[in-house]
Amino acid sequence: ELQQDVTRITKQFEITRILVTHDIDEAALMAERILVMASSPGKIVADLTNDQADEQHVRVLKETIRDHLEGESIAENSTFSLQTASN
Repeated sequence: ELQQDVTRITKQFEITRILVTHDIDEAALMAERILVMASSPGKIVADLTNDQADEQHVRVLKETIRDHLEGESIAENSTFSLQTASN
């Protein structure tokens, strides 16, 4: 519920926010853009756009993030999420 409120307020007031999270579900639900980072060295291994809110898209997005994390042999706690306001 808090995640939905933050997302709604961000869009309503056109606020830009940056969210760093270790939670793949949170990134998929709250971000418009998701940067997945390797833990060492800290490099971006994926730059994903999240412009749809339907359940199918979110499920595929979470699978894609996990695939990138597994491909880099890094833990799920290396996810970085970037959220920008919709204009």
